Parts: sequence; structure tokens; C-alpha cells
Amino acid sequence: MILGLYIPDQSLAESGSRMFRVIMAFFFLQGLIALPATYFQAIGKGGTATFLIVARQVLIFAPLVLFLPTFMDLDGVWLSLPMADVSIVVITTVLIGREIRALGEKGKDSG
Repeated sequence: MILGLYIPDQSLAESGSRMFRVIMAFFFLQGLIALPATYFQAIGKGGTATFLIVARQVLIFAPLVLFLPTFMDLDGVWLSLPMADVSIVVITTVLIGREIRALGEKGKDSG
């Protein structure tokens, strides 16, 4: 157990090990967050790209990390990151969907 090398408290290391698996299960979402942000930056919508990145950290993660421990103790801290990632992926999906529809409309108008 790698966490045991850095965390002397065995119960905390065990909790960390369990939640580390949860966080890693949602790690694939990082690509679903970074890729659309890069896309929006590339098409000149830097404000949208910045919103996606800042919203994840400031608007979603920070409140979750402060709020969830009230109900879930330490697990709430650990679960706030995957919950923030899922939330921002939902928002990103909506924004990308709108962008695809707008591109489709532009294609119909020009074609």
C-alpha cells in the first residue's frame, strides 16, 4: 500500500486507499474535460474554455469539498473530486451539443 508510506495513521491510509480507487475510476473524465476546453480555445471561444476549467475547480469542486464532509465526513472530501468531474462533464456535454447544432445550422445555411 503506497499511501501507507506517506500516511502514518493506518485507518486514514486504508480510507485513502479505498477512495483512491474511486478517484481513479473517474480519471478517464479528465480527457472529456480537457478536450472540449481545448476545442473551444481553438475555435476562438476562450471564454467558454476558461469557464469550463474554472467552473470545475471554483464553482463545483470548492463548494463540494466544503459541503459534503458535513454529511459524509472524510468520504465527502474524497468524493468531491469525482462528483465535480461528473458535473463538469454534464455541463461540457451541453455546451458541445449546442456547438454541434450551431455548426450544423451554419452548414445548412452555407450549403
